[in-house]
Amino acid sequence: MSYVCVESKRILIDRKLDIILYDKRILYNIIRMKEIELIMEFLSFVKSSIILDYGCGTGWLTHLLYKKRFRVIGIDKDAQLLKTVKKESCFPLEFVICDAYHLPFKNNIFDSVIGVGILHHLNLPKSLLEVKRVGNRFLFLEPNKLNFLSHIGRVFFPTETHTTTEEPIIPLHLKMSLKNVGIFIEKEKKIFLIVFPLARLLKLLRTKSPVFVIKVIFVFESLAERVPLVKQLNSTIVIQGRK
Repeated sequence: MSYVCVESKRILIDRKLDIILYDKRILYNIIRMKEIELIMEFLSFVKSSIILDYGCGTGWLTHLLYKKRFRVIGIDKDAQLLKTVKKESCFPLEFVICDAYHLPFKNNIFDSVIGVGILHHLNLPKSLLEVKRVGNRFLFLEPNKLNFLSHIGRVFFPTETHTTTEEPIIPLHLKMSLKNVGIFIEKEKKIFLIVFPLARLLKLLRTKSPVFVIKVIFVFESLAERVPLVKQLNSTIVIQGRK
C-alpha cells in the first residue's frame, strides 16, 4: 500500500485493494468521480463540523475529506489496517479502532456520518441506532441486491473483499430500517448499472480500457440513472437522511 504526498486530481486510494480489483481508468474516472461528486454535494452546506467516516477501511475518504479541509475521524475495527494507513500517510489523520456497534463518542458529536459500503456487512438496526446516536446527518452508499449483474459477479467471480457474512441490501429494506430508527430520508437515488462488473471483468482479462470506452460507459451510466425502470436495478443505493 502506498500513498503519495502530492496534490493530484486522482484521489489517493488503497492500491492493495481497489486497483487490484478493478480497471484503474474506470475506477478513477467513473466510480470514484461519481462517489466523490455525491459526497461533496452532501457536504456542500457544511461550514465547520466533525465528520465520521463510518467503516473507513483503507481511508481513501478520510484522506479526501482531510484535504478538503474538513475535520474527519475514520473508524474501523481492523487495527492493523489503520495502523498501516496512518503510518504511510503524509497527513495527520484521525483514526479510531472500534466496533461499529459501540462508537466511543458522545451523543450528537458529528454533524455528518458517511458510510461507503459498510452497512451491508452489519446488523442494520444495531448499526443505524448507533450512528443516529452520534450523528445528525447521514449519507450511505450500499450495494443494491436487485442488481442482477453484481449478484452474478459475487457468485461466480468473488473478489478478495467479499465475505461470507455480507449481504447486499434491498432498497426498500434499507429505507424501512432508517425510518424505524427515526432517521428521516431526504434523498435517494441509485447509480452504476454495469460499471462495477465491467471494471472487474477488464481487470481479470488484464485489458486496459481505452479512453473512448470510458466516455461511452459514462454516457450509458448517466442514462441508466434517468430511465425509471432501469434505475431501480442500478448497483449502488445512495441514500441521504437526517434526524
